[in-house]
Amino acid sequence: MVQRLLVIALFLLSAFAGCSPSGRKADISNIEQQVNFLNLQQALSAADFNQQEVTHQQLYQTFGSFWHEYTEFILQVGAGNDPGALAGVADFLTFHDTRETEAAILEVHGHLLEGYTHELDYAFRRFRYFFKDTSLPDVVFYNSGFNFAIFPGEAHLGVGLDFFLGTEHPITKRLNPELFPGYMQQKMHPGLVVTDALRGWLLVHHQDAYYDETNLISTCIYWGKMLYLLDLMLPDTPDHIKMGYTEEEQRWCKENERNLWIEFSQQDIVYETRRFEINRWVVDGPFTRAAGVPQESPSRVGVWLGWQIVRDYMNRNRELTPAELLADRNYLGMLNAYRPS
Repeated sequence: MVQRLLVIALFLLSAFAGCSPSGRKADISNIEQQVNFLNLQQALSAADFNQQEVTHQQLYQTFGSFWHEYTEFILQVGAGNDPGALAGVADFLTFHDTRETEAAILEVHGHLLEGYTHELDYAFRRFRYFFKDTSLPDVVFYNSGFNFAIFPGEAHLGVGLDFFLGTEHPITKRLNPELFPGYMQQKMHPGLVVTDALRGWLLVHHQDAYYDETNLISTCIYWGKMLYLLDLMLPDTPDHIKMGYTEEEQRWCKENERNLWIEFSQQDIVYETRRFEINRWVVDGPFTRAAGVPQESPSRVGVWLGWQIVRDYMNRNRELTPAELLADRNYLGMLNAYRPS
């Protein structure tokens, strides 16, 4: 009970005090809750698999298109509109590994779900403050069988809780290291559920903000815009959580910001168009594999730099709205205005 009250108290405090690192306040007291939260794991545990047609229809009525996506794309047990796919789901639930993971999800996340829903609802209501015409998704918690941690779509945002059991959890430690190397397992903890979910949703929801001209700087600034929106949605969340970094990795970036910028801003690097070279700066890994960046770096320092560029640009142009930022195609202006700390 004490933990529950603490979660609610922190939520209410942030709801009325919310001011992001960008300095943009948002009074969300008059914005009604727009997000519906659903638990597919719970629904499946109560489902009657002997009544395929009826149960399939009930699940579709409750979960909408996400039910089709779950059977067809996440579990890959059958076409979403085929009631027979329910038999594949039933088989999945009988596996020993599935039963063990289901129990672990309840143990690890059962007492945390209320906190997740409060924080996600708060974040989405802040988003509605800045983007009033946005249709917000239903959030669905589910067991993915370690297939998809986050599954964003037009109407739903799926959150695979099996991917967030904890770095040291026995199930996490038993994952195939060829598919889930150590640097991935380090990010599989409950503290990243909300930020990973929102970042995934933003990337899908704002694909149109990506630049037509694909080079390193445009890619990094696109990522920077998405993380700036995450700033607006979660003003009190530490930067290292938004990036999926440890505190030490975030500190390394801040301490080396100027050196990273010197390396990054070289003309033959910043305008790089080869995808494999761009990926060296922006994809996940044990460290950033770009030339000139030391191996003690965290991964994705190009994303981190893009975030700092966008933050700096918006701090210098406070009259710009978040919507105008998304529509702004002048990434060179942002690049040239940036002064690393």
